[in-house]
Amino acid sequence: ERRRLLGRLTTLLARGSRRAKATGVGRGRWLAEVFTAVAPRIPIRDLATLSEHHHGLTSEALADDLVRTAAKATMTVGAIGGALAAAEFVTPPLLLSAPAQLVAETLVVAAIEVKLLAELHEVYGVRVPGTGAQRAMVFVAAWSKQRGVDPLSPASVVVALGAAVKTAL
Repeated sequence: ERRRLLGRLTTLLARGSRRAKATGVGRGRWLAEVFTAVAPRIPIRDLATLSEHHHGLTSEALADDLVRTAAKATMTVGAIGGALAAAEFVTPPLLLSAPAQLVAETLVVAAIEVKLLAELHEVYGVRVPGTGAQRAMVFVAAWSKQRGVDPLSPASVVVALGAAVKTAL
């Protein structure tokens, strides 16, 4: 399932980046659209499943474990990105893939954070009403407010991604 979703994400990214590059506008809007298309597909576990996956933990202990697991996942994304960046410097033509790598890393970390936010809602018993897609958009909006990114305002996405690029460099 993960392989299929990753392949689908790669296809969406390639298609969208070609379209954004051809038009020369809307790059931030494109990134926001890709993330909002991916967000409803992020699997959110219910409380029983979360407790089962985390060895029977409940309440605050479960929340702490979820945060720790999300932190490890984002560290893994960063480590993989760092390893790829090191390989790119050994083979300079690979440096051309750096922008795509940053976009992919940004999307994956954002997905991890949105998943964490949604699952913490489950842990604390704050059920968000609506369909899966509606709930996903509520979580994306909540996440974006914490990150200073407005998914409906392309400029904020470009600024956030620009800051990430500056930090990475």
